[in-house]
Amino acid sequence: MTDKQNQIESMLYTHKAAMLAKVIWKSAENDWQAWLKNPASQ
Repeated sequence: MTDKQNQIESMLYTHKAAMLAKVIWKSAENDWQAWLKNPASQ
């Protein structure tokens, strides 16, 4: 593998990780807001 290929792979990996983190954060945020609105349902 060339350096350029390596660089691209790591950029893609970072991008995927960031997207995944955003998705997880969004879902956690929604759960948290729902819980705040109605804590008795948990």
